This record gives sequence, structure tokens and C-alpha cells, in this order.
Amino acid sequence: MRKTRLVALVLTVLVLVTALPLASAEKTERVFIEVAPGQLAAMSQAAREAGGQVHFEFANLNTLAVTLPASGVDRMRRNPNVVSIEADPVRYLDGDGDSGQVVPYGIDYVQAPQVWAAGFKGEGVKVCIIDTGYGIDHEDLQGLSVDGMSQVDEQWNFDGYGHGTHVAGTITAVDNDLGVIGVSPGLVELFIVKIFDNAGEWVPQAR
Repeated sequence: MRKTRLVALVLTVLVLVTALPLASAEKTERVFIEVAPGQLAAMSQAAREAGGQVHFEFANLNTLAVTLPASGVDRMRRNPNVVSIEADPVRYLDGDGDSGQVVPYGIDYVQAPQVWAAGFKGEGVKVCIIDTGYGIDHEDLQGLSVDGMSQVDEQWNFDGYGHGTHVAGTITAVDNDLGVIGVSPGLVELFIVKIFDNAGEWVPQAR
């Protein structure tokens, strides 16, 4: 009889212990955490101490990509060295890995294919982009004629915010079976003027 009770007790304990993680598991969130300048390493450690997994540290942006439990997000929000926290949404490719290059809907909206068919693709045209810089290593912007200047820093060809690179791709992303295609695919010349900094903020005074 005692043996039966002991076995029953052990089984009950095992069931309870096994169920505990499921009952206490918190929903996690993947977020971007912008921190005060000079606090990236400290806030990375704080995120880990709050139960988080740090995926990436963006040193130029003072930002962390982190997965945290909900309580950890609340804890980080209360940290005086945290500037902002926003969701890092799940992103999906416009097509799968076998679909190759995608033609954005805007290409048809501006009737670019009709202009191409008439023999005009942008050769001999120079376009100036006044924005956040230019991602010179982007796979859809290779082999272009591009120059520029920056009143923010010494790197017109670095885009910490991404908007200038997006605009450049809309204008002239090359026809290379990757990513997207631009209105003038790889044919116009570009001149980049970086006038917004890597946080997307206007810089009012030229260097």
C-alpha cells in the first residue's frame, strides 16, 4: 500500500514539474531597442539579464535587435538609458527563393515598360538624390555610375537609415534576376547628397 502511494506521489510531482514551464511560459516579442549613445554594450547586457536574446547590435544606430519576454520589454522600457522600443516585424520576401527578380507595382503605374518599349531607358540622364545616403554594397545597385557628397559625415555611400538606398533602387535597381527592377534599370547616373543623418534626422547646417 505504501509503495502504491509513493508511486502515485512521484507521478503527481512529475506531472506538476513537467507542466510548470508551459504554465509559466511568457509570450516573447522581437523588438528594436534604441539606446543612449555609449550605452550599447551595457544595454545589451541588461537585455540579457531581462531574459532576452540579443540577435544583433547596430553600433552606428545605437540599436539592438532583441527577443524578450513581455516582462523583459516592460523592464527595458523603464531603463533610463533606453530611448525607444518598437516592434521588429516579421518580414516576407515578395515571392519565394525560386521567383527571381520582382517587378514592383510602381513600375507599371508610371508606365515604365511602355517607355522602355519606345527605346528610352534613361541613358545619359543624371539624377540627384537628396536623402539619407546610399548603400553602395546593395546587390541591386552594383555596376552603377554614382558619386556623391555628404554634409552629415564623410560617408555619402553609407546609409544607416535606408531611405536613400530605397529611393535609389526605385529609380535604377539593375536588371539582374535579383530583388527588384528600377524605373531606369541600371542606366541613369546618380549623384547622392546625404543631408539626413543615419537616424533619418535633418542636418540643418552644412559641414
